[in-house]
Amino acid sequence: MSVITRSGLERLQAFAKSGGKVIFVGKTPGLIVDRTFMSMKDVPDLSFATLIEPASDITPRVLAALPQPDVKLDAEFPRLTYTHRKWSDGDMYFFFNESNHAESRMATIAGRGQAQAWDLATGEIHPMAGATAAGDAVRVPLVLGPYEAKVIVVGPLPNPAQSLVAEPSFAAGSTLAELDGGWMRAPAAGVYWTQFTAAATTGKRVYLEIADVHDYARVTVNGKDVGAHAWQPYRWDVTGVLKAGANEVEIQVSVTPAGGRGAAPPAVAGLAGPVRVVAR
Repeated sequence: MSVITRSGLERLQAFAKSGGKVIFVGKTPGLIVDRTFMSMKDVPDLSFATLIEPASDITPRVLAALPQPDVKLDAEFPRLTYTHRKWSDGDMYFFFNESNHAESRMATIAGRGQAQAWDLATGEIHPMAGATAAGDAVRVPLVLGPYEAKVIVVGPLPNPAQSLVAEPSFAAGSTLAELDGGWMRAPAAGVYWTQFTAAATTGKRVYLEIADVHDYARVTVNGKDVGAHAWQPYRWDVTGVLKAGANEVEIQVSVTPAGGRGAAPPAVAGLAGPVRVVAR
């Protein structure tokens, strides 16, 4: 860029002063903008920058000046995005699988302490099975379903005295019931209803999973509302609701509003994939 606002320059200076790295690549700003472009006169002092690279490219000098990677994977994952925040007593990572395929990797992430999966839907905290410490990093299994997001925290458990259930593995499980047929349906209301039989389970969590929905689904099992989802993964924890023997499930589906004036009419709401009950 050829100019920079004074407020932007001050933010970069404060960022560098607090320990951040500022790298200019290519053309650097030559003037400071205050209230209008008519008042441009001061030349910015860029001496606070970690590096000024005149070449308009990511050169070896730029790569050498960057911080060390905070996430390393055992195999490429081009559609993975994440953000990392450092807390006073731990590290928080928010991972998101942008692809429509389930993905599984081993990830080495910066941080010291217990690796935990924080479930944003239930508020539960699960110690991650299979996590191993490696100096100032932790190696964790990163298993993400299509379009799934996961929060992983590395640090002390919030309450070490509390008995926390280990994170269930969504890469494996035993199917208790396949609900692919027998649905009674009220198309106008977008309501699906059926009965099914499930065997008893001990020591496992039980989930009702829908492959896909158009777009919003609220689930009721045996008369109890277990919540609603409007994005992948369409997964509900029904551990305390499902019973051995006969059960009934109702799924209310609707299309989420999209677009604006002149937008195309929404697609028909409905179940777009198989429904099953899985013990993990």
